[in-house]
Amino acid sequence: MKLIILLSCSILAVRPFGFAQEAEQEKAVLQAERDLAAAYQKSDVEGITRGVMENYTLTNSQGKITARADDLEEARKVDPKYEIFENHDMKVRVHGDSAVVLGLTHAKGVSGGKPFDAEFEFTDTLVQDGGRWRLFAGHATKVEVEGKRDGSITPAELIRRTQELYDSVVPGNQEPWKKYFADDCIFADEKGRLMDKSKLVADVTPMPPGYSGAIKIENAQSRILNETAILSYDASETETIFGQHLTARYHTTDTWLRRNDDWQIIASQTHRYYEDPAVGEVDPKRFTAFIGTYELSPGQSRIVSAENNRLFVERNGKKEELFPETPDLFFRKGVEGRILFRHDPKAQIDILIDRRNNEDVIWRKIK
Repeated sequence: MKLIILLSCSILAVRPFGFAQEAEQEKAVLQAERDLAAAYQKSDVEGITRGVMENYTLTNSQGKITARADDLEEARKVDPKYEIFENHDMKVRVHGDSAVVLGLTHAKGVSGGKPFDAEFEFTDTLVQDGGRWRLFAGHATKVEVEGKRDGSITPAELIRRTQELYDSVVPGNQEPWKKYFADDCIFADEKGRLMDKSKLVADVTPMPPGYSGAIKIENAQSRILNETAILSYDASETETIFGQHLTARYHTTDTWLRRNDDWQIIASQTHRYYEDPAVGEVDPKRFTAFIGTYELSPGQSRIVSAENNRLFVERNGKKEELFPETPDLFFRKGVEGRILFRHDPKAQIDILIDRRNNEDVIWRKIK
């Protein structure tokens, strides 16, 4: 029996370590892919040599098999000359010293004097070699992206790109944000922060350990006219913080602009939907202390009353129920802000505070 218990404890102790180790390996593989993409974009011969095995082979989108020597020759000639070479939507599987990565590559530039802009689906096999992950084999297939044939864009493609942005938030992948936001963009978030592209991209970082979540687009509406497209949508967020579940809803409007046959977001604004807090438990006997008339200025007053164990505030004939959040903190449903009751040094209620966006309007109790 003792042996079984010891074995069970050993398994439980090792398993989290194993999971953490696997996650670190996956992270290293994806970083190797990003480093290699950057090397190809810059025609970096040393970077390609470092990241690609000497006996590497690629089956390209035309069915032709090429080798590392071919890639190095292209890099030396800087042909193709890449403006963009970015991998996205990558998924990785690690097994021992080998890893398989599936994903998409956006490549844009000039080849043989002719411009190109294409998306490729790829499958890469990487191996551990000398303490680093290196590319051993690859297969690429060109894919048709909606909105590319004539330079226009469709509502479905706007939604796809936007969802790609949100899917990259949890892992902290900055590439889609670099790709889809214009260099001169304006971004206003739900906290009222105004950011340019550099600040926006820097704000995209991985969620810390113990945190997880997702953001899904809903109720999207679009308007597309010539070189401009508007996408307005709800973003529903779910977040788990060490086992505790949170939700939030936002509304965002993005303005996309086509320049040089490339659609990017030039402006984005987000606000968070207001949601009432949870109703707290309060002894209705406490309401007696709150009852009375409160004055803002002569002729401007509001009356607080209690009926059937419920608290109300009335002004100019409009009566609203006050719902308790804590014993002295109340809210009105659908109204952003809080109502607080302040005690004087003698523990008597002397002031009603109408708090709006962290600013207080003071109503003094007169009777």
